[in-house]
Amino acid sequence: MKFQKLNIVSLIVLVLILFSSCKKDDSSNITDIVVNGNWKISLFQEDGSIKTSNYSGYSFIFNSNNTISATKNSQSTNGSWSSGNDDSKSKLVINFGSVSPLDELNEDWEILEKSSSIIKLKHISGGDGSIDYLNFEKN
Repeated sequence: MKFQKLNIVSLIVLVLILFSSCKKDDSSNITDIVVNGNWKISLFQEDGSIKTSNYSGYSFIFNSNNTISATKNSQSTNGSWSSGNDDSKSKLVINFGSVSPLDELNEDWEILEKSSSIIKLKHISGGDGSIDYLNFEKN
């Protein structure tokens, strides 16, 4: 009887270990999502102020070589993007250099939600703790 209980407990522990070690890395999944299609910004909120209209008319393309282009009225601006984990949080890092208004997107964004049609991101400022939100939706 003790042997059976020990086997059952051992089996349960083994199953739990297997399931916890099979957790998929979300950062690689974001790559599969962003490189497919054109994206637009459906929300940009900075310090509690909605500034989505600053990005009206922009179309964003995330390329597999970690470059990103933002196009508006046939004019393109190039930047870079990457993904990874920081503090156990999946991140999407965007950098357009000093080109306004795209420079406001230059952050390491925490991925809150992702699907083939929407990506919801959040950034907490290290300076004052303010929270910014950025949503990309598929065009």
